[in-house]
Amino acid sequence: MSNCKWNTKNYYTAKELSEFLGVLKKELIGKPLDKIMIRGHIYTSTGIDEQENRCVKYADENEWFVEENMYEEPISTSPTHNVSLSLDEPLVLCFGNIHFEINYCEFSNAQIGLNTLTLFEEISCIDSCLTWKDISKYYTKNIIGQKLSDIQIRRTCHPNECVSHYRKQGEDMYDEIIFVFENGYQLEISSDTDYMNLKETPIWQIVQDFSKQTWNEYSKNEKITFEQLIETSIPIETNKLNITIANAYYVDLEFLFETDYGKSIFWLAEAVNTPAHLLRFLEAIIISKEDEIYFYCEEEGPDTFLFVKKINDKIRFIHLSQRKQFSKYIETEAYKIRQDIITDKKNFIRTFYSTIKNVIKNTDTKQYTCNWMLNQFIELQKGSPIIEQYL
Repeated sequence: MSNCKWNTKNYYTAKELSEFLGVLKKELIGKPLDKIMIRGHIYTSTGIDEQENRCVKYADENEWFVEENMYEEPISTSPTHNVSLSLDEPLVLCFGNIHFEINYCEFSNAQIGLNTLTLFEEISCIDSCLTWKDISKYYTKNIIGQKLSDIQIRRTCHPNECVSHYRKQGEDMYDEIIFVFENGYQLEISSDTDYMNLKETPIWQIVQDFSKQTWNEYSKNEKITFEQLIETSIPIETNKLNITIANAYYVDLEFLFETDYGKSIFWLAEAVNTPAHLLRFLEAIIISKEDEIYFYCEEEGPDTFLFVKKINDKIRFIHLSQRKQFSKYIETEAYKIRQDIITDKKNFIRTFYSTIKNVIKNTDTKQYTCNWMLNQFIELQKGSPIIEQYL
């Protein structure tokens, strides 16, 4: 790593790292990230520029390349979002006078310090390498200047077979360390073979990827796939769209859709879902380059999907569920299309978003008897800067 000693702690288990970050969060939440400093080389860099080109750069290259055009002329632009950097010396996240220092090149064994590095005197182990570099410019669009809302770790009991074969199955381990920001983006720090990866990801993309994967897995196990159901369904083009809360219990919300297609309901329960992921669904409709957007919800028994296909300024919205609609108790039956409409995209997002905001506005936080329920409420209460800017 370096030719100077760095006397800081290595965190080998998820438990000890979680305890450390739990204390740190109290100091950092609400603080903006001012800059990101690294020591040594950036070995591999990828990202998307303002023209949505995928840019690539290697340590021995002086110029960026558009990936589809790498063997022609290099480009002068640099990535501005979805940036991922591969490093093998410490990086420092600067939140005012608190500097979070980390070198995480070995799976579930991050070396972490707070305010122990000068960002000036330490020497890189690479000859002729500028010792410290400010790499904030790669993250200014979505990360730099944003206020921190959470720090998370991704726990795992499965060792990385390529680089951590000495760890045993079932150990209390972790993979990613994730800094979550109020604008719906996160900065992920993970180990990658002998390197450390620093990656910016919009949270809506994570939710979208999970929901799409779940849709595909569930669909292929049905006698009639979801795609076949959609092919045989005829959407109704309509301006009638009412979305209300039929029932609410803490952050458990039962949504009622009323359109010219008919009425349908789905139950978003906090015990088995993250309610704020519904905001990520709406964000994906706004910002994703994909034409098809998915949202998965477990209704404490039945499985339900919301599906949107973009059609210019309109969308085709489908509510697909195995929940038997409007029965006295929650019951299941074969998957059916409960809503299939074509409607105005902005009006759909405005109606859905205002429904969520209104129920949260009228909720008394004193009713929350445990922290995890309150945290779910607070996450919904924050709303979405992406949606508000769009509207």
